Amino acid sequence: MKDIIKNKRESIMTTAKNWKGLDDVTLAIIQVGDDPASDVYVRNKIKTCASIGIETVVSKHDCGINFWELKKVIKDYAEDKHIDGIILQLPLPKHLQTRTQTLLDEIPWYKDVDGLSTESVGRLWTGRICLTPATALGVWWLLSEETQLTDSRIAIVGRSPLIGKPLIKMLMDEDATIKVYHSYSDCKDVFKDNDIVISGIGNTDLVEYYDGKTLWIDCGIIRKEDGTICGDAGDLKSEYITPVPCGVGTLTTACIALNTAYAHDFQKGRWS
Repeated sequence: MKDIIKNKRESIMTTAKNWKGLDDVTLAIIQVGDDPASDVYVRNKIKTCASIGIETVVSKHDCGINFWELKKVIKDYAEDKHIDGIILQLPLPKHLQTRTQTLLDEIPWYKDVDGLSTESVGRLWTGRICLTPATALGVWWLLSEETQLTDSRIAIVGRSPLIGKPLIKMLMDEDATIKVYHSYSDCKDVFKDNDIVISGIGNTDLVEYYDGKTLWIDCGIIRKEDGTICGDAGDLKSEYITPVPCGVGTLTTACIALNTAYAHDFQKGRWS
């Protein structure tokens, strides 16, 4: 599985590099606070983008920034012609969390590298050109060439806007049969009843039900007491389970670079 993911990541990065070409491309990342996990994610995004010549500008602010100040930061980048893509690093501090969507909606869809604005979501669900959330896009890349999706029975465990919700649309478009499980669902037969299971729930509740043969795309991130991370599969290892770390997360950062290259092309008028 690790070799498949490595090859798929290289394919995504090659595509991103080809789309970028020789143009100067810049991604702006807006980060609020000093969350250690966010720091790691931002560093990984910078490193991945730099590997194909995409410049990253990090606008970091302390937790005391208010809604109106942060909104202006986003608006300034939205209007800056030298900025091709924008990421508002999540989660935001508690005093801003109830207005997260309002802030995300300040990002124009053609610069919305995370694909989380209301307009981006609407464009995805109505089949218009858009930037797709990077983790969902990475999963799609992984599955679209490695498995037969038409008529496949696929379980999506979790309904987040980053993974579950966009994948419902993307995999339905591949003529797969989708079943969605969430915190109120009975998951005991999730592996028995489906060909592929995609999860991103941040806990190991599914481990006791694993049958040892179903393809499990593990998008979960769990930080253990010793500082290491695992996925929804916990310490369970199998050739049919994507690893954490060095699994879907590596495809996510690659798709951040790809979306930034796409965003640059949107603004050059190369897409309609």
